[in-house]
Amino acid sequence: AAALLVGDRRHISGEVYEMFQRSGLAHLLAISGLHMGLLCFGVIQLVRFAGAMFPGWAAGVALHKYAAVVGLFAGAGYVLISGMPISALRAFIMAGLLIAALLLDRLALTVRNVALAAMIILALNPAALFTASFQLSFAATAALVLWYEARMRQANDKSADGRERTQLPRVLRYVVALSVTSLIAGAATLPFAAQHFGMVTIWGVAANLLGIPLTGLWIMPAGLVVALLEGVSQLAGGGEVAVSGLEGARWVMETGILVLVAVAEFFAGLPYAGWRVLPPGYALLCLGLGGWLLALLDAQRGERGPQHGAGHETGHKVGHGAQDGPVSAI
Repeated sequence: AAALLVGDRRHISGEVYEMFQRSGLAHLLAISGLHMGLLCFGVIQLVRFAGAMFPGWAAGVALHKYAAVVGLFAGAGYVLISGMPISALRAFIMAGLLIAALLLDRLALTVRNVALAAMIILALNPAALFTASFQLSFAATAALVLWYEARMRQANDKSADGRERTQLPRVLRYVVALSVTSLIAGAATLPFAAQHFGMVTIWGVAANLLGIPLTGLWIMPAGLVVALLEGVSQLAGGGEVAVSGLEGARWVMETGILVLVAVAEFFAGLPYAGWRVLPPGYALLCLGLGGWLLALLDAQRGERGPQHGAGHETGHKVGHGAQDGPVSAI
């Protein structure tokens, strides 16, 4: 529970952690964009919902900006509780940049913000550049944001040409978005995982289709309820109602954790899970990364050349929250 909620892995055995690595679910045991996004933007939505109960007051203020500030403070407290690991700092800085963009009515999900977050962390700790946490976190985040920007440019081009966007059913849209983001993040982090751990997994996409909803929609909400009820129980002096509610919430959280462990165990036992490979070496990584960046820049130049104005419009839509963005990965 501590690992899933605040990234504290001290109470996880090496065998269990290796099982999560082999299944492709190890990222759930560190504070990532999933955790920070659920907390910050969950708090923002909660504040906006509470403010909507007073329509007279809410109509006269920028409620979404007040809610964003509260969400930012909630994220800062979460980072302090977790002990400020690199993954948590990266997630908080990215969330902070997104919230700052909302406050200033500026673009939010951009590669510039990813680069700015990396610069801030490296300014505080230059040695972080050589850690697995930094490389894996920013490889996944940069790839997802690049994909998101490309997707929004394509949607913009369709709108400009008068073509209608194909709308899938909501459930199918969620499954497709989660599958694509898991595939992109897995592909982006695969060479760095091979370098640091000498191991890659081919079942990550399938495992994350189950693991991410379990964590985001079951375990973490139940964990937050447990934390709130524990505080209420202490304030109430351990009342019978508070204690019974706490036990019920704790049972729900522990059941979700057991299900998640069973999912990790299943995928870790499949053939080629945790496939052992030789580390490619930093020279080959730098060469491959440089070639990929050159190809990407050339492709973007070709897209933006004849339609430079479309890029600005795309950025505007990104900044104001288009649907199905890779919020969990950031």
